[in-house]
Amino acid sequence: MLNRAITRTYELTSIATRQPVPAGELARLLSMEISTLSRNARLLQQDGLIQIEQAERGNGRVLSLTDAGAEKLAKLRPAWRDAQRHAHELLGNAASEAIKQLVDPTFAERGTG
Repeated sequence: MLNRAITRTYELTSIATRQPVPAGELARLLSMEISTLSRNARLLQQDGLIQIEQAERGNGRVLSLTDAGAEKLAKLRPAWRDAQRHAHELLGNAASEAIKQLVDPTFAERGTG
């Protein structure tokens, strides 16, 4: 249950920072099979947190947050930042920065965490 909550938060955050984002691009970013992302996205859509639209070309899908998704993410953000701070304390500076670069190479350019 905790794993699902963390995954959901991470997926919402990833959508929010790149929206509208093609599902295939998000799956690659999250190192996730497109079928797994599609299943998770349908659940987020059922909860009213994201919108899934047909891509302009091809049979792909494009994901974006709904207002409810943005509100949910805003409520989760303080706990998410606390968890990131705690992980940083456990891992140390070098490991934390290496993970951030692996997960999001644009992290250093944005200067956010």
